[in-house]
Amino acid sequence: MDEHWFISPQLSPGIGIQFSESTQEFTGIRETDTRYPISLDGGLQLGYSSERFIAGAFLNFESTFTDNGGGSSVLNDQGYARVFVGIRLDPPEFIARQARKINEKFGL
Repeated sequence: MDEHWFISPQLSPGIGIQFSESTQEFTGIRETDTRYPISLDGGLQLGYSSERFIAGAFLNFESTFTDNGGGSSVLNDQGYARVFVGIRLDPPEFIARQARKINEKFGL
C-alpha cells in the first residue's frame, strides 16, 4: 500500500480445557464436567498514518464452539468494530533525550 496507508489482518485459532464442578443445593449431589472449547478470533485493521495524524478502524470477530456432550453444544459468536482518530504530539524532552541516547548506542 501507499507509505501512509496500512492494513493489518489477524487470525488466532485456539483450543482449551474447561473444568467445572457444581453441587445441587437440596440433594448435595456433586457433578464435575470437562469440556474442550474451540475458538477462532480474527480481524482486520485499516488506517492512515502520517507525521501528525492517524485514523482508522478495527473490524474484529470471535467465535467459540463447545460440545457439551449428549448432542448439546454451544456456539458463541461476537463481532464488533472500532474507529479511531488521533493527533501525534512531540514527545516531552526527557523522553526524547532517552530516545536519542538509545539511538546513538545502537547506531540507529
